[in-house]
Amino acid sequence: MQAWIGGCVLVCIAVLVTILTAAIASVPTGTGGGDGRGWPASSSAAPSSAPSSASSSAAPVDRTRVDGLLGAHAAALLSGDEAGWLDVADPTRPDVVAWYRQLYSTLRALQVTWFEYRVPREIADGRPGPRPEQVFLRYCLGGVACDWRSHHAVTGLRLQFIERDGRWFVTDVPDRADGWNTAVDPPPWLVDPLQVHRQGSVIVAAPAALAGRSSAVLAAAVRATAVVDRYTRPAATPPTYLIYLAGAAQWSTWHDGLGRYDAILGVAVPMSSIQIAVVLRMDRIDPDELDATLRHEMGHVVTLFGEPDSPTSPNPANDWAGEGIAEYISRTGLPRATYPRLRSVRAYLRAGRWDGALPIHINTTDRQTADATYGLGYLVIGYLADTYGEPAMLRLVDDLLRNGASVTDAARTALGHDWPIVAAGIAAYLRQVAR
Repeated sequence: MQAWIGGCVLVCIAVLVTILTAAIASVPTGTGGGDGRGWPASSSAAPSSAPSSASSSAAPVDRTRVDGLLGAHAAALLSGDEAGWLDVADPTRPDVVAWYRQLYSTLRALQVTWFEYRVPREIADGRPGPRPEQVFLRYCLGGVACDWRSHHAVTGLRLQFIERDGRWFVTDVPDRADGWNTAVDPPPWLVDPLQVHRQGSVIVAAPAALAGRSSAVLAAAVRATAVVDRYTRPAATPPTYLIYLAGAAQWSTWHDGLGRYDAILGVAVPMSSIQIAVVLRMDRIDPDELDATLRHEMGHVVTLFGEPDSPTSPNPANDWAGEGIAEYISRTGLPRATYPRLRSVRAYLRAGRWDGALPIHINTTDRQTADATYGLGYLVIGYLADTYGEPAMLRLVDDLLRNGASVTDAARTALGHDWPIVAAGIAAYLRQVAR
């Protein structure tokens, strides 16, 4: 049985958005430099010990307030001022200083363009107590433009503050000590030092133990863009493909732990409408599976890129379209008769495990069922492309995945037919496949 390639994890950030808008004071940071397309002026991760002219001419920083301290800290990152960034760390805690130093290097290499703290008002307007305080980070990576209004991703972080000589410092990051078990959706760059490589629109980031595989993944991802970019929405710029390489340890901690997807080789994690990260389970991926896995996961990125900026909980009824189009993209140019999952699909259908209902539910409870239902999604998408034309099929997928339309509305708008007619054709085709 073919390995289950991967899926799309729609990270539910609605709770974070609610928290951020309810009782949090903003810490302004300004914007990062760029080349006019949203890319930083330099992709170098080399730190700078001297403040930029922008930071040196700014108003004096009020470090007697936690929000002032964190605001200056974030602004220093965007301006390339490593000394200013490290000014947040308690100098009596070399481990904290070292942690912030490696974080600076990682974020600069990941081409951070936005970084902003959201601080609860009771901290910003008062004095932190002895317990760790929860703050939130809004950020944007990959050299793409975003701001405090839109497109940013969100993560939570606990910080321990101390007051000394009339000013505040961060004296500990407690989430480090407990293995990030209490952090709010910790992204890879927050958990592990990463080595970063970029070519074109692809960025590959890996912990030290997996850095030796970065070159192969980067080359395969660049090859994949030649296929995947064809499916970018009309008049839209293809996204930046941010790919993280994970081992078993990272799989259990990044993004609150991806262990619930233990059977798969990779996931696409939408963090915002323009930031969809791919995480590959490298201890499970054989070299001959890498290209197909990347095309599948990058297919998720390109078909979700630019979705509404305030995503809600995903609609499981549309999983077949999300996984089906990712499989379709990964199989571009290959005959359907050679599709590796056909055997699982036929066994599934002949065993009567499909009740004829549409849309098809993507079942992830076991590998065999997942293999078959992913395959069914692919076959449905292929049927729609054959019957109604690929542009119409892509419009239907776009309506389902980006706009949250029902199959009833999407079929009428994109295909020009009522869904029962479309569904009857799909069912007949699948029965033919089962023979």
